[in-house]
Amino acid sequence: MGDTVRELLERRAEILEAVSTSYKTKPEITDETSKSRSTVNRAINELLEEGLIIEQQSAYKATQTASHFCLAHNNYQSHIDAIANAEPVLNDIKENEFLPDEVLRGAKIQPPTPEMPARAAQPFADIIKTNDHTHVRGTRPVTLGMYNHLFQDYIIEGRLTSETIFNPTILETLEQDFSEKLEKIVNSGRFTGYMHDDLPSYTIAIFTSDENSCVGILTHDTNKMGASLINYSPEAVAWAHNRVDELIEEAELSYEPPDQEAEPVNCSP
Repeated sequence: MGDTVRELLERRAEILEAVSTSYKTKPEITDETSKSRSTVNRAINELLEEGLIIEQQSAYKATQTASHFCLAHNNYQSHIDAIANAEPVLNDIKENEFLPDEVLRGAKIQPPTPEMPARAAQPFADIIKTNDHTHVRGTRPVTLGMYNHLFQDYIIEGRLTSETIFNPTILETLEQDFSEKLEKIVNSGRFTGYMHDDLPSYTIAIFTSDENSCVGILTHDTNKMGASLINYSPEAVAWAHNRVDELIEEAELSYEPPDQEAEPVNCSP
């Protein structure tokens, strides 16, 4: 297919989309696309000349080639839109790191603001607070500020189980500054902790409930929160599980549940 035909397919994509599955008359195409009658007439003539649509009783339908183009064009446009939507997240990750299309497509992005720099982590807390998601697994390359306490208390109270891979510095901080609470978390039987020397710069969190799962990505810049994304698609969750599995294979087990199951500890005042 020559460059001229490719350019025509791109330029007339909306017209082709309108006739990709069934025969349509020119007035029907005009109504569906909100294009002028003259624009539709020119497009029909150009597409007929190149053999990209067929005519039957003054109605028009895309050929198989043109229909495949419509599908490819829609996928391409969806990919571009996903990248543009995820710009706050993508601009924060390191050059040698990568987030695949399945994580970006359909994701909800939460950027920080100067007034609320921790705002990007709020979706993580909201998911946990719903009580629908009872298990979280992922990575912790930096601290999550006030949200650390939320995760810790929910584990101790028996409302959450956790499988987490820590940066050595973060694990050391937890052991020094939260030793009493860390002991309760470990003894709860609902926590498994790993240490990894070379985690991705962003946090991965997979939240699981009986009904669904989602993946959260939170970027960081020198311990300062960046932007976050949440994606409920099965493809995004599958990627996150595979990535965490790879990191666990490389990590050192630091904490595992005791043999006996402990009773929930009430940490409420």
